[in-house]
Amino acid sequence: MPPLHEPHRPALRDKSFLLMLALVTLAFGWILWPFYGAVLWGTATAIVFKPLHRQLLRRFRQRANLAALATVLVILLLVMLPLAVVSVSLTQEAAALFGMIKSGEFSLTQYLQQIYAVLPSWMLQILDRLGVADPALLQQRLAGTLSQLGQAVAGKALGIGQDTFDVVVGFFVMLYLLFFLLRDGDRLSTLLRNALPMPEAYKTSWARSSAP
Repeated sequence: MPPLHEPHRPALRDKSFLLMLALVTLAFGWILWPFYGAVLWGTATAIVFKPLHRQLLRRFRQRANLAALATVLVILLLVMLPLAVVSVSLTQEAAALFGMIKSGEFSLTQYLQQIYAVLPSWMLQILDRLGVADPALLQQRLAGTLSQLGQAVAGKALGIGQDTFDVVVGFFVMLYLLFFLLRDGDRLSTLLRNALPMPEAYKTSWARSSAP
């Protein structure tokens, strides 16, 4: 086999690099696929709270670990903890409402009649075409839907423990990724920008646009 000409070597090297980059990216994506939600939310949260991290970094005199940890604690106390409390409260209220409708303590028909009484005639005509103009019939349909939903949830009760475990693991993966993205995000961005097979002009414009 004759030796490769010198001008062909850079092209072959570039193609080999792109092939290896594609293979490594696919393998990396395959490994992280079970945690794609945690990675997505961790990355988005790091981007949103990056200005806060920079302020804390200046306040803590460039102590990267302390600033990243303080930012994560702020996110936990001001965002995630209230969101978890609201979610639990909504779940409890929905369960209580479902129990009241199922036992007959809450009469949805009465409230629907009051709502229908103040609707304009054209709106009632639209509801009639949709087959929901009768409050009693609508309540029966809603009760049937809620009953089917309850049966479906009960049928999946055995998998709730595994789902809870997956949620907890994903949550800690997100916090782990969030901490290191806040601490080393700028350095990782620089390394990624330098490794991209792009003209230097595009890299320079990207650096200027992402600079604080």
